[in-house]
Amino acid sequence: MVLSMRPVTEGIPIAYDDVVQRPQTIRLEIARLEVDETRKLLCHCWDVRKVPDTVVDMIHHTSDGNPLFCEQLAEVLRDADDIEISEGELRIPSGSINASDIDFPDSLHGAITSRIDRLEPTAQLAIKVASVFGRHFEYRALRENFPVSEDQERLRDYVTAGMKAKLIEVERQEAPVSYVFQHDVTQQAAYNLLLFDQRKRLHQSVAEWFEALSHNEPITDYAVLAYHWGKAGELSKAIDYLERAGDAALRGGAYAEALGFFREVICMDDSAETAVGSLRRAVWVRKLGESYLGLGKLSESKTQLDTALGLLGQPAPTTRVGLYVSLAGLLLKQCWRHIVPVSRSESNANDDSTAAICLESARAYERIATIHYLSNKREELVHAGLSTLNLAEIAGPSPELASAYANNCFAAGLAHLHWLARRYTNEGLRTAQLANDPAASAWVLEVSGIYQLGLGRLQEAQAAFEQAVAINEQIGDWQHWGEIMAASAQCEYYLGDFEKGQQKWNNVYLKAKSRGDELQESWGLNGRSDSLLRFGGNGHEEQAVKFLEDAIQLYGKNIDRVSKFGSFGLLAIAQLRCGHETAARMAADSGMQLADELEAPTGYYTLNGYWGVARTYLEFWESKCSDADSELQALASKACRSLDRYARTFPLGQPAALICRGLEKKLKGNKQRALKTWRKALSVSVRLAMPYEQGLIHREIGRCLAASTSEGRSSLDQAVEIFAKSNAGYDRDVTQRLLEQ
Repeated sequence: MVLSMRPVTEGIPIAYDDVVQRPQTIRLEIARLEVDETRKLLCHCWDVRKVPDTVVDMIHHTSDGNPLFCEQLAEVLRDADDIEISEGELRIPSGSINASDIDFPDSLHGAITSRIDRLEPTAQLAIKVASVFGRHFEYRALRENFPVSEDQERLRDYVTAGMKAKLIEVERQEAPVSYVFQHDVTQQAAYNLLLFDQRKRLHQSVAEWFEALSHNEPITDYAVLAYHWGKAGELSKAIDYLERAGDAALRGGAYAEALGFFREVICMDDSAETAVGSLRRAVWVRKLGESYLGLGKLSESKTQLDTALGLLGQPAPTTRVGLYVSLAGLLLKQCWRHIVPVSRSESNANDDSTAAICLESARAYERIATIHYLSNKREELVHAGLSTLNLAEIAGPSPELASAYANNCFAAGLAHLHWLARRYTNEGLRTAQLANDPAASAWVLEVSGIYQLGLGRLQEAQAAFEQAVAINEQIGDWQHWGEIMAASAQCEYYLGDFEKGQQKWNNVYLKAKSRGDELQESWGLNGRSDSLLRFGGNGHEEQAVKFLEDAIQLYGKNIDRVSKFGSFGLLAIAQLRCGHETAARMAADSGMQLADELEAPTGYYTLNGYWGVARTYLEFWESKCSDADSELQALASKACRSLDRYARTFPLGQPAALICRGLEKKLKGNKQRALKTWRKALSVSVRLAMPYEQGLIHREIGRCLAASTSEGRSSLDQAVEIFAKSNAGYDRDVTQRLLEQ
């Protein structure tokens, strides 16, 4: 069943501000009409070439230049029989006309109401009943809910009368036939003519009719039923349908709509003063937090998730001391569960209400873990992950438990407990299969892939990502689709397939843009700029700078400092290539400051930040030769240490760290130690199957030995070959110039 008639009234499910802020929203400012513009509009309304000045002045003065009001007054004047149209001209039979001669309504609503009042009573009733459906309505729905049964046979004539009066028009001619009010204001004016009791009875009739239809046809728009039950005064039913509408929007990745639905359901519950219980309200608030998370608004999401946990009696600690005390308790509980099975250690495991609260709390903590991951908060991430796991284990096998195992796989990897990480991964996949939940399986695959990517196991990571992407496409989970596609795109870069990586980044960007997800839109801008810097070409560096500046501006609206750090690293390189040394230094300094704030890395994708900042400082040091100041050298060494720390957590970064360390040693005058470091880096990059890094290492070795030596020239030749194969145009051209020198 297609319910396309979304009502336009106060309390609409999607908040106006949310719609206005969407990137795809087109804003048109319509100014008041001048006299000549009013004349042109009237000529168009009456399909004439000329309108007398007295008529133009009268309508322009009454409407104050409002285009819609002008149009309605034109119809009022036509209906009043005070004008006649002949041979393309509007004429006044009496020869003159004054405003006082016509009972002109003094408002837009009044103009529309006066036109409705000129219809015969039954036609008026048809227009009023149609307004109950909203601006759009199907003929079938109007006929089945028309209150005067003996007049149903003539209903089409009444609808035709409304069309002749230019109040409504045909929207769809083929079955199911549908109509649309000419303007929102027209629909609202007709609706306001109904008495309050009439509205309630009609809304109830419409709601019951739609529910009866649902026995044979699936409901595709719960918001319509919520609207009608709400207007009928049945708030409990309205709340139920609004909740279903929010769930459907959340599943489909329509996060802005979901946000509006859950805001509305909470507001409606407040006004109705219904005793829904803290658990159900916590579910709404948690889903509100998920909607914000889907839109990339991490701070707002965290606020709502914390509120949900408070309602559930499972609040997150708010102080550092509380965090560490709670963390110790969670670790002890997890260790105890490895000794004593959950079924024996938890006396209340079979309590359905307790299990429901634990599962809902686990869902909230899982989303909070995502936020802490994006915010690079290591202790908070571990706390949220362990909270999710301990709570989910109480309730037994479930999708939430599968996801919790996956999250703790990643946390164990950060702690270098790789045996435990593998165990959690296997438990997660087993539990997801047991629960027969595709979304849980996709999440386990996503986290497992990210864990493998950080270790530099690129093929294994990509295989997991491809499976997870396919599942999320099938179930329509576009938020997680974007997360996985972003990781997969970056993995393509590490594997040396830049074109494939660029295509995936473009897909991430375009999908995020269409969904209004500013966070993933920023990721897409980062990835696209990275590809431009790798490909090289005229204007690519300037375009990369523009992308990165846009991304940094978007990151200002959320708390994903990890991705923002990556933007600064790439921006420093892009500005340096553009010859903007001051801007490059500022970007590198901003990145270095952010690295200090982030402390230990938790995200594999901080590599662009550490790598870009270190390379920029080292290039400044090298270009200034002996004139390099001590502060610059200290910053370069500090950046190299930060990159080393990243590489200790994520082996993926080992080639980059060794490249920078080798260059630092060369700049300090120890070429032999530099060559030794780069050869070690080459061995690591070969083991990790990272061809682009191999090309960079060969180039550094060739630069150090010089193209005049056989080994130096051989290294540069290998670098050119690798860059050409990866389509890394910029690095290929730079290396080719070294050979020519």
